Amino acid sequence: MVTVWIGERKQINYCITHLRAFSFQGKLVPVSTYKEMLVNLCSIRYKNHPDDFDHVIELIGGLRRSVARERLYFSTSKDLPDKPIRISDSKYFVETLFNANNAVKLCKKLLRQFGYEEKELGIFIS
Repeated sequence: MVTVWIGERKQINYCITHLRAFSFQGKLVPVSTYKEMLVNLCSIRYKNHPDDFDHVIELIGGLRRSVARERLYFSTSKDLPDKPIRISDSKYFVETLFNANNAVKLCKKLLRQFGYEEKELGIFIS
């Protein structure tokens, strides 16, 4: 198993790796997919910053650009995103129709908008 700290300047194609867990703020969270990591990280951020969540997801842009159309990263309706998963104990859903690289990018955006450094997120891969 290898630990990758997101803030490191390595180019990694996460699509060809096997995710085992992620670490954030000293807490190790076992996961097996990048989608699980994204949803878990969103849940952790929501639990710690529920009052700021609306503003932060708006800053992230709620919208991501696509050649064919604009789609939402986050929504309060499970009907809007393509593959929505509810962020635990919240009114929010997060889009999960991403490849591994894009899921990691969204995790990085989320951390930056909440004032954390990317290097605080560790990804355990094999």
